Amino acid sequence: MSAKGVNFLELWIERNVLPRGQGEGQAERLALKLANDLAVEGLKFEELEIDGDAQTYIRDIIVHVGEPGMPGD
Repeated sequence: MSAKGVNFLELWIERNVLPRGQGEGQAERLALKLANDLAVEGLKFEELEIDGDAQTYIRDIIVHVGEPGMPGD
């Protein structure tokens, strides 16, 4: 993952997923928002080096937020 990609993703999660306490049902909406926000920043999804798709990645963050080693812990 590029440094720019890492910084973007960490900040994006803090701004879009964590503070709102999103439910699992929001993963699809947030995945679309991530794709749009990446385009605005001139980044490609591949630069994030996320295993699988954005929706699954975001759903995992929502479900496991606050656990050790996860965002928001």
